[in-house]
Amino acid sequence: MSKKKKYIIPFLLIIVFLFTSASLLYSDDKVKSDTKEGYVGAETCKGCHPENYEAYKKSVHGKPSVKGPGSKDACETCHGSGAKHVEKGGGRGVDIFSFADKKVDAKEKSAKCLACHQENKSQVFWSMSKHSAASSGVSCDSCIRYLAEMISF
Repeated sequence: MSKKKKYIIPFLLIIVFLFTSASLLYSDDKVKSDTKEGYVGAETCKGCHPENYEAYKKSVHGKPSVKGPGSKDACETCHGSGAKHVEKGGGRGVDIFSFADKKVDAKEKSAKCLACHQENKSQVFWSMSKHSAASSGVSCDSCIRYLAEMISF
């Protein structure tokens, strides 16, 4: 066997090892950077809340092309991370933000909406309007639910 042939196989093995190691290292970093701690994803939410999920997907918020929950963390954009909620077996208001929870005041509910919508030009003066939660005790979802019920007739 010539000297060149003697070194080719070990050289090729080293190259294969380096490429494999580099790809494994990169894929681990990619997974870590794409996954937020405590977030479970909309597919997990869908498992227990299929009707809510379908309504969300049909709404403007569920469209990935619209800047909002559909392009961010879906359900968890508004409701917060779902890992603890899932770990504890779910249930209304168990370690998750719920707009239906009567214990949550209007100001806190509106703050969830305004986290994105206050950037909207039509909402710039929301905090000074007669509809603001601080002055009226009415939250954004109060009217949105009412309008959704009227439209569904």
